[in-house]
Amino acid sequence: MSPSRSRAGGVLLALASIAVSLVVAEALLRLFDYPRTGTSGWRGGPPSEVNQLGFRGQRIAYSDRDLVVVLLGDSQVSSDALRAEEMPERRLQAHLAAASPGRDVKVFTVGAGGYGTDQEYLALREYFDRYRADVVLLWITLSNDVWNNVFPTHWPRNGAPKPTFRLDHGRLVGPHQVMGQRVPRLKLRAVLYPWWPADPDGDWERYLPAPYRPLDRYDGPVDTLWQDQWDANTPLSRDENLDNEKTSFLLGLRPRSPRTLYGLDLTRALFGECRKLAEAHGARFGLIAHGQRPQGGPVNPRLVSMDQDEVVRVLKGRYYRVSNTQLWENIGYMTGGFPFFYLPIKVKDFRVSATDGHLNAAAIDQVCADLAGPVAAFVATPARPVRPLS
Repeated sequence: MSPSRSRAGGVLLALASIAVSLVVAEALLRLFDYPRTGTSGWRGGPPSEVNQLGFRGQRIAYSDRDLVVVLLGDSQVSSDALRAEEMPERRLQAHLAAASPGRDVKVFTVGAGGYGTDQEYLALREYFDRYRADVVLLWITLSNDVWNNVFPTHWPRNGAPKPTFRLDHGRLVGPHQVMGQRVPRLKLRAVLYPWWPADPDGDWERYLPAPYRPLDRYDGPVDTLWQDQWDANTPLSRDENLDNEKTSFLLGLRPRSPRTLYGLDLTRALFGECRKLAEAHGARFGLIAHGQRPQGGPVNPRLVSMDQDEVVRVLKGRYYRVSNTQLWENIGYMTGGFPFFYLPIKVKDFRVSATDGHLNAAAIDQVCADLAGPVAAFVATPARPVRPLS
């Protein structure tokens, strides 16, 4: 045998030995489930505070004559920092009962912190498998619902796995996993991290259009807010991923990128599935969102302030145009054609704390009081689009 053939045979034998060793190692890791296999999706709330579906909220129980409302959403509807009696379901129930004399009202929470419309839709399907409703109100979180829907994991990059849908030539496909499914993963990638890191978000990007592209150059005045937050290591600031648009800033980025448009279309498609599901079970469907003023940005101190429409922000030497006009164009596009209740916050100090931007008890009570009258009218009238509240 020639020396070259001998060397080639040795290389092939070595490669085969490595491959067999990797397969055996993976098999042993799976046998002992190390690292432990996760599950896709999650529920929310301590056992003493959850309803029959595993979501934080009162027990699901009603009579045939009760007005039954499902409050569908994420951490804003679960309001983990508040007492149970201060949750949106309780305050809306009280105010809606006052606005609907002669009829008992029950409001039930479906959803948990970190949910996008994907998990909300799956949870709503589960609700209707067992219960009825007259109205389904989906409380949107404007700063994160779109990227929640786009990516197969929670915050930050490659966070907890979850069921995710995608659009294929305008058709909704999925979910790629079911709620509670044991998530198969290559154990060796987890063991060898970061030398061989698992990257579910990066793998998913093959389905996605191009993200926002920063300005090639900019010589005008610059807003340094994002850079200042990065330098100070402000909580969550370094998890904002502007490269792949897994960021709470994406609705304000101007011009709208192909990926943002995809996310808006995907979110609209999921809204449509929620509406079809509700109507198939005899329920009305509407959207809710809250913010500081109807003409301004949502509750997110990192968007453009109320006295400016557009700024250019810098982060790590890259420039990003951020616009309230673009934000509201995106919101209008996403919610167009759906009954939409926009709830201005009138309480001066509306946050739970300086580090928790969720609505506090006073703000929850105020927006639920403002919502009750229009929802009572919504229930009493034939199906048609509803104007945002002013």
